[in-house]
Order: sequence, then C-alpha cells, then structure tokens
Amino acid sequence: MEKQAKEISLAERFALLQAQSQPVLAQLREKLLGWKEQLLPKHRMAEAVNYVLGQWSELTVFCSDGAVPLDNNVSEREWKLFRAARTAALLRNPAPPAAAQSASLT
Repeated sequence: MEKQAKEISLAERFALLQAQSQPVLAQLREKLLGWKEQLLPKHRMAEAVNYVLGQWSELTVFCSDGAVPLDNNVSEREWKLFRAARTAALLRNPAPPAAAQSASLT
C-alpha cells in the first residue's frame, strides 16, 4: 500500500489510509482490548498489550494525516548518518587519557 500511496496526492493518500488502514487498526484495537480483559495484569503478554495501547496515538498518527509516512526510514537513515559522523569524530580526536586530564587540572 505504501508504494501505491507514494504516487498520489496527500488528499488521496489520506482517503486511501482511511479506507484501508483504519478498519484494520480498529480490528487490532478490539483484539488488544479483548486480550487485556483476559490476561492477568502482570502477565508478560498483558504488559505488551498495555504498551501497544499506551502508544496507540503514535501508532495510528499516519491515519490522521496523509503527509505522515507509514515507516520511519528517513529518520532512521538520518540517525545512522549522525552516529557515523560522531564515531568518526571521536576516532579522529580521542579524549586524552585520564592521567593526562587529571595532570592538566592541577
């Protein structure tokens, strides 16, 4: 669906998400709520269900705005570039050894 959604306008994308994703998410939420009622509160599955329900607005934000992508590939790619640049900078300019730092403070 994401490939199809990339080739249309934001308004059309929003309508597509509403038509196709919203019903699936509604079914998922109903299943999660049903599991929550059946499981003991400290059960690991209950903790997972509660986590997903606690993140529900973040999970479903793509259905409320056609401009929000389904994935976060762009932000992941930017984060990897930042980490690589930071690592390269640390390797070029390593911190002085602890003994040299303490000597320079006196």
